[in-house]
Amino acid sequence: MRPITPQASQMALLALLLLIVSLFVNLGLNPLHFEEPRRALIALEMIFQDNWIVPTEAGEYYYKKPPVFNWVLIFFTKLMNSYSEFTFRLVTPLSFLLMVGLVYWMNRLYGGVRMAIYASLLFGVSSHMYINFTRLAEIDIFYSLITFAGFVSLFHFYHRQQYWLAFSNTYVFGAIGMLTKGFPSIVFLGVSIITLLLYHRDLKRLFSLAHISGGLLFCLIVGGYFALYAQYNALESYFFYMWSQASERTVLENSTWRLVQHLFTFPLTFLQHLLPASLLIIFACRRDFLKVVHENAWVKFCFYMFLSNIVVYWLSPGTRPRYVYMFYPLLVSILTYFLVKFEAEKDIRRRLFDWIAGGLIGLVALAAFSLPFIPDFAFISPARLWTITLLAALSGVVLFGIFIKYAEYRIFVLVFTLILVRWVVNFTVIPSLAHRGEGQHLRDYAKRVVNIVKEEPLYLYQDTDMFLTTVFYIERERLKTLSHQYEENPKVFYISEASLVKDKDYQSFLEFSYRERKYYLLKFTFP
Repeated sequence: MRPITPQASQMALLALLLLIVSLFVNLGLNPLHFEEPRRALIALEMIFQDNWIVPTEAGEYYYKKPPVFNWVLIFFTKLMNSYSEFTFRLVTPLSFLLMVGLVYWMNRLYGGVRMAIYASLLFGVSSHMYINFTRLAEIDIFYSLITFAGFVSLFHFYHRQQYWLAFSNTYVFGAIGMLTKGFPSIVFLGVSIITLLLYHRDLKRLFSLAHISGGLLFCLIVGGYFALYAQYNALESYFFYMWSQASERTVLENSTWRLVQHLFTFPLTFLQHLLPASLLIIFACRRDFLKVVHENAWVKFCFYMFLSNIVVYWLSPGTRPRYVYMFYPLLVSILTYFLVKFEAEKDIRRRLFDWIAGGLIGLVALAAFSLPFIPDFAFISPARLWTITLLAALSGVVLFGIFIKYAEYRIFVLVFTLILVRWVVNFTVIPSLAHRGEGQHLRDYAKRVVNIVKEEPLYLYQDTDMFLTTVFYIERERLKTLSHQYEENPKVFYISEASLVKDKDYQSFLEFSYRERKYYLLKFTFP
């Protein structure tokens, strides 16, 4: 493998700097949406109730996820002394950067500097993860960090024959994962450890004191949490809903036809979301693929971990792209190994990669000119929007020129192109979400409610199913939990779905509708 040149190192550092900064620009601009308000809301209620053991959502027990991610959110609110959108989202880009660091470290140790730089940067610009989900206060990137750290610990210490550290660290990360997202971590633990021992022909180590101690440590951590939880509430519902959450995406809960569709679409979707790193599969299409994989211990481990764990999601029609982020570093490391090993060969593979990659870069440069004609960006002043357009197009043209002229820098140009896309998103898509997105409407409703109610008591009436974005912003402004109440007290305010009060006597203070659902802010009156 060729050594990295000083010029390439400088380009890598510049790419890393631009990537890091891009993750935080306008991070807190738009309101919480998607699943974000649920995570932030649970964290808020733990703070308000001074109880970090029992997750609640609008005052009701929340069973689908254990609370570790909420603890992390709480840590950042304490650190920043803020409940802002930026604070709640901060954990996601930081978790992502830690994953980038782990990818660099492992590939540097077991593959060399060139492989480490390529793999970490290509993983860092994985399109779906980098462009979309690093902007959200969501659980999946943090959970992927914990799971990937478990993979790394298992390989690194087992490879060095430090079996106590291998199993204890892996089971600790598994326990943290279990208390973050539930039962999937048990599957990762079991499949990964058995796979590693199988291909090393070392299954007897399952019965070693080191492995048994690791398992006991897992039980101690997970069991300790649930023992504390049992002091407040019964565990039956917790386990039932956690199992339901884990199993609802599997083949057991879906039709055969949906499974057949998923078997064909999942690999294509996975590779699409891994772009541009997935283009490197061109270099891995070789007759001696398995022989090359077995040349490097880390690459061999990544291959078997990826193959054995991904099958669970390949057979689960309900799988979402964000569920498989922890596998991205494994596949990127494999593909990068083939790149650095064979990139000097001027064969059809290299030419095909250059044609496709060059086409994508050129397409980005041309696509920049569509920005002024996208209706969602009409609120941006024409001068500002055209400035963004021209800068993006010019940058794309410059990158395309460098790609054509300097073959040795083509991977870096590809990385810079994805970073350019993220910067454009930061100054167009994110402001659009802040201006007219779903979260903005729901936050506006919350502000109107708080302005009317002020410090008076406020409840959700009976089983009113309120949008969590609105509930979050009401709780954040009032610094108290917005819970359900089933009685009708004329001295307090209620938010109620219209259908629940159609036969009641009440005074309405605010009426609002969203997605064909109608709500009232009201007080009950009695004849």
